[in-house]
Amino acid sequence: MPTDIFVISLALLFGLAAAIAAPVLFSRFVAAQAERAVPPLGVITSVDGARLHWVERGEGQPLILVHGLGTQMRSLTFPLLDDLARDFHVLAIDRPGSGWSSRRDDGRVGLRADADTLAAFIRDRGLEQPLVVGHSLGGAVGLATAVHHPDLLGGLALVAPLTTLVEDPPGVFSALEVHSALLRRLIAETVAVPATLLRERTVLREIFAPEDVPETFAIEGGGVLARRPTAYVTASADLVAVPDHLPEVEAGYRELRLPVEILYGDDDRILDPDVHGRPMADRVPGATVRVVEGGHMLPFMQPGLVSEFVRNVARRLPEGE
Repeated sequence: MPTDIFVISLALLFGLAAAIAAPVLFSRFVAAQAERAVPPLGVITSVDGARLHWVERGEGQPLILVHGLGTQMRSLTFPLLDDLARDFHVLAIDRPGSGWSSRRDDGRVGLRADADTLAAFIRDRGLEQPLVVGHSLGGAVGLATAVHHPDLLGGLALVAPLTTLVEDPPGVFSALEVHSALLRRLIAETVAVPATLLRERTVLREIFAPEDVPETFAIEGGGVLARRPTAYVTASADLVAVPDHLPEVEAGYRELRLPVEILYGDDDRILDPDVHGRPMADRVPGATVRVVEGGHMLPFMQPGLVSEFVRNVARRLPEGE
């Protein structure tokens, strides 16, 4: 009888171990596939305690592309880089923890940490008064950099930016609201990747609405990199850190003294232009807000419009006059 109990217990332990190992191994397999499909575009260097992946093209006035939550630089470089590089010295980065960039050594996350890293990158590259083009959360990073590092930037061209703290984040991101770092890591290594694969089309349809999700987003736009466990960890940490830092950024809007222009889609399902867009004309001195037909992913769906918008903002800068 004791031998039977031992055998049953051993079988249960092996079964439990297999149940835990299976999703972990599956997640790592999916991540490896994604990384083979979407390799780094540029170089990876140490900046402000992070291993930062960045790429540059063109000559002239410096311009930096900063992507949003849960994405990486290809969401902006694929639709915009070649066109803008005809007139600008364009640099694009993977924000710390995103794409092929690592988190900072000190463990800091959030808008202030990303702003400090962006500022260090600008100084490291010797860029004079660059124009920052930020999309979604990348727009909030641009605003945070302008607030916390005044006189460093030449201007902000923000597309569908996060600008205001709201009570609840967009429902499509509800699965990212995990405040425990340990639980976040556990979820990332077990159920996050299978859940991402199951919900991917639904989530992307909401993010791209009212337009259809383009086939090019998966590889050329780097979308498959969101299938990695590290992508879940980064997006979750970035999301839950917003309430800790955005109010401080908002408090500095009145002190901004650089050109700030905002472009929004009138049917944005992720960030409401009536909350995050139009009010900025009164909150930031001299800011202008333009609302056009479209959704949240204007850079990917209407790149010509966004490039024109960026060029118009650049004309307001000293180098563009």
